[in-house]
Amino acid sequence: MRGVRPLRPEFFAILALALVPAACSNHSPAASSSGSTTTAKATTTTSPSTTLAQPPTSGPLRATASIQTGLASGDSVLLTEAPDGAVYFACVSDNCSGSSGSLTAIWVVYGDRAPREVEQVTGDVMSLAASESELFVATNASITAFDRSGGYMLSTTPDPPGVTASGNLFPSVSLAFGSDQLWAIYGFSTDESGYEASALERIDPADQASPSTQVVSSDVGMAGLAIGGSGAFFGDFMKNTIQAVSPTGAVTATSSALPAYPNQVTLQSEVGGALVSLDLAATSAIQSSVVTYSPTTLSQVTSSPLAGVTSGQRAAIESTLAGPLLIVGGCNGVSAVADGDADVSSRCQSVSALERISVISGSTIDPVSIPGALALLGPYPVVVTSATSGIGLVRLG
Repeated sequence: MRGVRPLRPEFFAILALALVPAACSNHSPAASSSGSTTTAKATTTTSPSTTLAQPPTSGPLRATASIQTGLASGDSVLLTEAPDGAVYFACVSDNCSGSSGSLTAIWVVYGDRAPREVEQVTGDVMSLAASESELFVATNASITAFDRSGGYMLSTTPDPPGVTASGNLFPSVSLAFGSDQLWAIYGFSTDESGYEASALERIDPADQASPSTQVVSSDVGMAGLAIGGSGAFFGDFMKNTIQAVSPTGAVTATSSALPAYPNQVTLQSEVGGALVSLDLAATSAIQSSVVTYSPTTLSQVTSSPLAGVTSGQRAAIESTLAGPLLIVGGCNGVSAVADGDADVSSRCQSVSALERISVISGSTIDPVSIPGALALLGPYPVVVTSATSGIGLVRLG
């Protein structure tokens, strides 16, 4: 089981009532196995070269490929997309097929090809991320980097000081890669106050054998983390502000105080030279809105009403090569990290809208209808679906 990520207050009641995800079925991802598996190195040889077409930046998007993962619709699945469009995933339910004992299998989908097993790792897998050359796997004890082309393990980074197991509750970990850095949020509070204390760590993978690490903050708030073109942005809980962090870990800017509850600001991504956030109202008396900030000064630039999002409803803006896409409902709004991995399970809300959005005006256009949609990945837009046939991936173009 994964730890609980830092969520907005109303999510705790939702999660407390959610059904426990069904155990993985006897399905195994329909894949071509590429060799014997160990806990220390990958099962594959060189990754295939698959070039995806550039998705259109205007006009309606449509499904261009549909791939079955081989997992059942009740499974809990972690997914992330690499910059080249390869989708990595792991089943994190109990008794997952393809996993053995304490080992968890990691699979990859290149283009529209069938899934292929690439790794087996020890421990509870909590998050995935990928760069152009590396795959990062976070467990309840460490983060391991694997070479994507050769499959061998490059390094293992232990959790930072103070982030340790507490009884049967492990710290949650959420990963994202950007600005040549790996960013990790650790939630390690186990109280029931409605706020999960979180630490932000920057990991520099330049030295593949021994990556350097830095704890940037030990008080990341519910606004979460977003990756930008020249660093990262996170919400500071005690100061109730947004902080900008350079790729070297230095805080370069601080915003004015954010609106207090029942306004709920969550960072999304940097789009077209603007840091984008959603202010999702917790009560019907407040209008949800999309808010942009200068990524250099963190001064607020625009605030526009966001139609079609009701109070208590999750929403997220995914930055993709097709442009920014708004997804209402689904699983994206659960994560503490915008543009990070997707955690798909039975606790996700149904998707009520998937469409292009103007982050300046808040207006939407060109809705996309994908049956069974649960989550959206980028940079190449991929919709994660669930149907009687199991969990699938639908590429948009």
